[in-house]
Amino acid sequence: MPGAFDVIVVGAGHNGLVAATMLARAGRRVLVLERRPIVGGAAVTEEFHPGFRGLPGASLVGLLRPEIVQDLGLVPRGLQFLPLDPEVASLGEDGQSLRLWRDPSRAAQELSARSPRDAAAYGAFRSLLVSVAGGADPPLAGPPPPGAVPLPAHGAPPRPGRLPHGPPPPARGGVAAHTRRAGRYHHRAWTAGAVAAGAAA
Repeated sequence: MPGAFDVIVVGAGHNGLVAATMLARAGRRVLVLERRPIVGGAAVTEEFHPGFRGLPGASLVGLLRPEIVQDLGLVPRGLQFLPLDPEVASLGEDGQSLRLWRDPSRAAQELSARSPRDAAAYGAFRSLLVSVAGGADPPLAGPPPPGAVPLPAHGAPPRPGRLPHGPPPPARGGVAAHTRRAGRYHHRAWTAGAVAAGAAA
């Protein structure tokens, strides 16, 4: 059917569905393709272990932009945000669990049972992540920077093109520096394996 569609979206995950909806609203003829019998991608609820259901990939909704929620009218359609507390639960091979609560002092108290050193480091690590998140939000809400080269499809050869010369914009450079710093901090800060897993989540 040549010319039957203006845009073909491969994958009916949550990102693909949002993109398809926005394109359709803009008057484009959109076809969405999905190999699975269900749509939603990482945002679906599935049984990952007998008797246990959850999200297979998207554990948080931090990247669900409030603008998208408003534009798609998700709240009148039944969307509800349920605050998680604890925010993270790390299950160890020894059968024990580690919970990171929203209250930093309560989280540190939980960490201290595993490692007092990790409990002392948690506050600084949390503050670092908050600063990274604050710097990453503006680029996520805006268009790609001028001269950015789209990533090739999986398995495809790299596309010709170069990113612009010179240092990155301040916001992006700051995010990159903070992200590298957070990664180095993560690898050297935690002494208990369960703590490292919980902090990474």
